[in-house]
Amino acid sequence: MIPERAELNLMVRSKYPETLKDLVGRVEDLLRGAALMTGTGVEIITDANTNEMPVRSNGPLLAAWVRSQRERGRDPLPAGVVPETIAAGTDFGNVSLRVPGIHPLIKVTDRDDVALHTREMAAAAGSPTGDAAAVDGAYGLAAVALDWLHDATCARPCAPISRRRRGRGRRRILEE
Repeated sequence: MIPERAELNLMVRSKYPETLKDLVGRVEDLLRGAALMTGTGVEIITDANTNEMPVRSNGPLLAAWVRSQRERGRDPLPAGVVPETIAAGTDFGNVSLRVPGIHPLIKVTDRDDVALHTREMAAAAGSPTGDAAAVDGAYGLAAVALDWLHDATCARPCAPISRRRRGRGRRRILEE
């Protein structure tokens, strides 16, 4: 059975914003060509905010994350070591253009062959290593927030969003 109508929703991603516009044009050309080859019509409706930009990590916030994960016994890998193909697609890249942030990944399994969004990943997330990753991730996010709130050297580069609060560092607060 061939349906009278079909609809496709898709997003186009590019590692670099400079290449995104060209890539979107190429994908639209491909859709038009497929319609031409099949003798069907195509309507392309483009929303200006649908394409995902790459995440812009904030250096001081990322450094606070790395420090917190080392405190938990983890050794975060530097940028470029983990293949970008394992990273989840996210619209956080669009947000990170306007607001300082990070989008860290945390290992939930000891296996190297487990991909995101698979049954194996779901099983790993519910395992003891997944539980440990959740605790370590929560600790890390809380530590980053505390650094931002109480360490001017972390908050200042986030201006103008930061209120530039000054105060004691996270270690001193946790030890009291």
